[in-house]
Amino acid sequence: MEPRCRRLQCKTDMKEFAVEYEKYLILLADRQKKMILIGMPYIELKGYPHESIRIRNKIIGRLAKKYEVPFIDIYALQMELASQPGEYTWKHRNLTRVGEGVFTAVLPFTKDWLGRMRGLKLTVDGVHYNTESAKALAMEVQRHLDRLVKERNH
Repeated sequence: MEPRCRRLQCKTDMKEFAVEYEKYLILLADRQKKMILIGMPYIELKGYPHESIRIRNKIIGRLAKKYEVPFIDIYALQMELASQPGEYTWKHRNLTRVGEGVFTAVLPFTKDWLGRMRGLKLTVDGVHYNTESAKALAMEVQRHLDRLVKERNH
């Protein structure tokens, strides 16, 4: 386990992850909170362990079914958008990243362009959604919200 992960108490064991995730679901359910669970997204970073995301999303999906909570598998949605996602590496030094951050903060519409320049199809920087991924997620959330409102009104 990496030192950063150890410090942040990341759950690398999938059984531990499932137990911890379920604790939060129970906590929210006991307080009668309405939920829509969203799985982990595709990360377009070189060497990222995608198998762990797929396993975690299966766990989240099973828990959603168990607690009768809607589940959005954003990873699967993103795979529909781009069957061959890009891959990025943070090879640039901090000054380049700071410059890009300032550039996109001042001109936010350039984020998608910058992502495409990096060869990315789903994110702007390997992690954060591009417009297409964000819209796909928003449409799914809206669909589930509409269903929850409809159920509430009947």
